[in-house]
Amino acid sequence: MPMPEFQYFYYSKGTLYIQQYSACMKRYIYCQLIGLLLFTLPLMGQEKIPGTFQGKHHMLTADELEQQIFKNVAAVTSPPSGTVRNIAEFEPNEGVIITYMGWGFGLPIELMAEIAEEDKLVTLVSNASEVTEVLDIFLRNDVDTSNCEFIYASRDSYWCRDYSPWFIAVDNELALVDFAYNRPRYNDNAIPEVIAAAKNIERYAMDLVHTGGNWMCDGLGVAASTDLVMDENASLSKADVERIVNEYLGISIYHLLPDPQAEYIQHIDCWGKFLDVDKILIAKVDKNDSRYNDYEEMASYWAGQTSSYGTKYQVFRVYTPNDQPYTNSLILNNKVFVPVVAGFGSAYNSDALSVYRDAMPGYEVLGFLDNGFELWEPTDALHCRTHEIPESDMIYIRHIPLSGNYSNQESYEVAAEINSYANKSITSATLAYRYKGGSYQFMPMENTETNKYSALVENPISTTYDVVDYYIIAEDEEGKQAMHPFIGEADPHQFSFGDGTDIRSSIFLPAKISAYQSAQQQDVFISIKCESSMDLRVKMYDVHGRVIFSTAFETHAGNYIHAFDASEIKQGLYFLQVLDSEKNQIWIDKLLIK
Repeated sequence: MPMPEFQYFYYSKGTLYIQQYSACMKRYIYCQLIGLLLFTLPLMGQEKIPGTFQGKHHMLTADELEQQIFKNVAAVTSPPSGTVRNIAEFEPNEGVIITYMGWGFGLPIELMAEIAEEDKLVTLVSNASEVTEVLDIFLRNDVDTSNCEFIYASRDSYWCRDYSPWFIAVDNELALVDFAYNRPRYNDNAIPEVIAAAKNIERYAMDLVHTGGNWMCDGLGVAASTDLVMDENASLSKADVERIVNEYLGISIYHLLPDPQAEYIQHIDCWGKFLDVDKILIAKVDKNDSRYNDYEEMASYWAGQTSSYGTKYQVFRVYTPNDQPYTNSLILNNKVFVPVVAGFGSAYNSDALSVYRDAMPGYEVLGFLDNGFELWEPTDALHCRTHEIPESDMIYIRHIPLSGNYSNQESYEVAAEINSYANKSITSATLAYRYKGGSYQFMPMENTETNKYSALVENPISTTYDVVDYYIIAEDEEGKQAMHPFIGEADPHQFSFGDGTDIRSSIFLPAKISAYQSAQQQDVFISIKCESSMDLRVKMYDVHGRVIFSTAFETHAGNYIHAFDASEIKQGLYFLQVLDSEKNQIWIDKLLIK
């Protein structure tokens, strides 16, 4: 029995078009487009019209449904050789790709201005004439044009999330992966090759039909999509698909999931999003919604999975009773851009932003309404129309955090591998840590071997319970810094010592300590004021984490000054660390040797 059909009206270049669609294209298209048609009727005869009614559509159009999915086999390359890592959206980015279609961007100008405040706004345009048009728009709307770049490219649509490349690191150098875009839109499909040439980075192309809206990764070898991938690559087995994403993207665990949204597009960013390696956001619908159980099953699925950190995922829920596109957001360094809605359904906007703030402490969470023309839709919003560009010179800190309780251990090692994608020297690695709400202490990490760093966190009192917050700071020879986790102190890693029976508020002993160099620059003095005698050990580290000097001594009560010879120590920045007889760190600070 043939599927029932309905008519889809749209207005373009002075003509009202009517197309037939089968009911399998889902009920919401009809409802939304009738409303948009009524909104658009007064605009008939105008040159510039809403983007929703021009050219292509986010869904496959009727003529595209009749075509074979475009697959440019000739563009396929061999996979990368070496260590391959798919870079996550929440890692350091230099900017964002957007698309200018000659009549609009599909984005509110306020969003573009916010991006350009601190990061690059890279616009795809046709030619120099469009550059002039865009710059005029930006200048009239207070967009910082000093942060604007342009790439010449022919485009079919503004859904650059879907057709832009996925960025990878191959042996710590930025590259990109191309794929066969799951729309027969040949200009869009060619964009990754154009970007590779413009950014002067290596392009790898895999023989897999896919789309960016149906892809998310954690930066450590885990990725997720809906099982639309299997429908679009019917000639491939699941093992084939897993092999391809492993070879080209370094993905070792690939979650292929049913789509709880039950919509035509089946993109994972319409209902889910990785917020960090161990955090995921899943939409939630009303209990009376026929899809309620499907959404709950998806939330339960992720709660039961183990993240790349070796812990269960933290699952955050955002309520979308009217299919608000809250999960279709963009993470850009320390900011999160969230699409919010006007009118019906807007009562849930503030709650959605609060969920992001709870899940991502330290980030600036900003809500943006659509521009009133190219509307936010349940399956097409802010994330769909933007694409991040990772920093080509990022400092990448690979670290699996300590978590849980480490009872009966005197200390535990914090280890990391730190690499510069710009091939710069890492000049310092520092562990910042504190015990249960105390002040952060800063310990140089020892450079144990090439690109590997380590520091020991001491148990302040064995058999007692202390929560430890920590993060890692790295710096290269040009002063560029990076942290792990990315946001640093605002949302640190956490673990604990002991059995939980004795919670202490501080590890600090009653001692006031300072250090200074003598006027003759021959000695370093450590001044200690304490209430009773203490056995202390002092260590000096260079910026590479190497121990330059170590000494032990006993103080007396009151004021005590200990001196050691610094005449053979080269000029430069050093760290002094003081530990007591139980190896508790009680003081650390920087010291400049002149």
